[in-house]
Amino acid sequence: MSSVASPARTFRRWLIAVLTGVLTLLTAAPAANAYPDGPWIVPNKPYATTGQWVPGNNITIGDLADPNVYAENGTYYAYGTTGGGRNVPLITSKDLKNWTTNQRYTPPKTSPDGRQVLNAGDYYYNDALALPGKWAMRQGSCNTSVSGCYDIWAPSVEKAANGKYVMAYAARTTSTVNGVNRFCIGLAQGDKPTGPFFDTSSTPFVCSDDPAGAIDPDLYKDADGKLYLYWKNEGNASKATKTNLWVRELNSSGTGWAAGSTQRSLLETSVMKKTGTWDTKTWEETVIENPSMVQWQGKHYLFYSGSQYSTLDYRIGYAECDSATGPCRRVSHTPVLSNDATWGLGGPGGSNAFVDASGQLRLATAAWRFERAGYETRADGNCQAEAVFFENSTACVSNQRFLHIGTLQKFGPNGLLAAPKKSEFAWSASVKQPAPVSFIDFKAGDTFYNETMWLAHTGVTAGWSIPAGRQYRPLANVERGAMAAFMYRLAGSPKFTPPAQSPFSDVPTNHVFYKEITWLKSVGITTGYRDSTFRPEDAINRESMAAFMYRAAGSPATNSTSGFPDTRTSEFQKEIAWIKDQSVTRGYGDGTFRPGDPVTRDVMAAFMYRLTQKTPLMAKPWPGA
Repeated sequence: MSSVASPARTFRRWLIAVLTGVLTLLTAAPAANAYPDGPWIVPNKPYATTGQWVPGNNITIGDLADPNVYAENGTYYAYGTTGGGRNVPLITSKDLKNWTTNQRYTPPKTSPDGRQVLNAGDYYYNDALALPGKWAMRQGSCNTSVSGCYDIWAPSVEKAANGKYVMAYAARTTSTVNGVNRFCIGLAQGDKPTGPFFDTSSTPFVCSDDPAGAIDPDLYKDADGKLYLYWKNEGNASKATKTNLWVRELNSSGTGWAAGSTQRSLLETSVMKKTGTWDTKTWEETVIENPSMVQWQGKHYLFYSGSQYSTLDYRIGYAECDSATGPCRRVSHTPVLSNDATWGLGGPGGSNAFVDASGQLRLATAAWRFERAGYETRADGNCQAEAVFFENSTACVSNQRFLHIGTLQKFGPNGLLAAPKKSEFAWSASVKQPAPVSFIDFKAGDTFYNETMWLAHTGVTAGWSIPAGRQYRPLANVERGAMAAFMYRLAGSPKFTPPAQSPFSDVPTNHVFYKEITWLKSVGITTGYRDSTFRPEDAINRESMAAFMYRAAGSPATNSTSGFPDTRTSEFQKEIAWIKDQSVTRGYGDGTFRPGDPVTRDVMAAFMYRLTQKTPLMAKPWPGA
């Protein structure tokens, strides 16, 4: 979830109350609401993955933010953040392609601790979380008969050793910071994965010492049966507060901490301070969130989201961990999943990693439509503007974040992860699902093929489209303009507005790589030539490539002079020595580097594959730049 307040909750609650009244009067299936993007979560209906209306049918709302997938006995259960009139909407599938909303059921009239189950008499009741803990704040404007009246974020479900099911969730509390109610994490229990879940506690399970609280819980059961809770401290009560991803072992019943367990930090943001603002140099910006641990092929992976959820800059990264409790380290500084027009993914994030029945590593994520992000304010009166915590923006419920299920694979000598298949869905009946990227002139077994395919599946390169298919042209020289595009995408395609006037005399504002070239200059990776040219069509040589990569890494301090025999007179001797020390380059078999030779596209793929494993790449200018 985002580190900002939940969007348009007040208006959504009002809408829910109105619709509930209509349902009570008509005792018929809920009518579609006023928004064109999705109605109520009605029971036993197809999940609207396309975001399109099916005339004459009551399809469900598309919004399923922060999805969590739990698998049992051939069924996949996907839980999401509050939406569609439900505290926790739930959809199920047998094949990860076709999803159906939770079946209706009749919940008990009271919870195990004696509280009234709201809307228990609703014929269409299918809420997975019947009641959160007493500490969770109920929306004051919500109709008393409506179940989905709480702000429940990022629910996660696992089965405990006692046969009960545990749901970890984040909820808004009555305590405030800067006038905004902080979030804490609770644990609910249920007899079935479909619910109902109840939290009978009077106090939250985790609140964190962060003034704004804690969100984004994730439950993970390791191969030895031990159960762990992961979460994020909010990190936004102060603009200098770091965000950490935490873990601690639970007891076998999932009702408390394991004896002797301690809380550990697995990852944290790197925030650079500047009065009154946040500054950062990587694609993660100032936020990492939504931790999701998974074990696959003998290795633990921690997935997380970075940047702001309400924008197209939201992305997914991962770290490799020695165990379920760490330590963890980022092995690739390029997002594993980013904006992708081909697959219709806009700002994918809030992900959950899991292994499917066939043993494949899958990634459930929520994404906006590619052409727009955020719960936008609309001029037609159907949206109510609402300030977002620590953001100068507005929100409404007209847009939605849809569930997508991607497939991950390992690539290259170090097994970096990428997603050849990013979704199981198409956005409409007229839009076919794209095929994973492949090249007709580059095949398995060719030198640097695996590194190139990692680049292709992370969106760094797409090659050329011709009638017969796609070409990569591995032996073609890399032009300086294309190099700028490669570097920009490797850094995560950061948000950047190019200048109205070009800083280079030979790069017009309509140049195909104008944005990427000017970004390269803005972060100090290139200065161009002394005559104010960039020469975008020239082939980039190996020594200039070394300089670009060294600067992209932030120009780290180095005293290395252990370059190559033929680089001692190069103006970029230091930079070449650094990429050698970092094993980004190995040189040629005869011990030379050949600094003046052009870089071919296959070799560039290998350089970039190695570079992203060494250091964070600058995505934005340094503070004060």
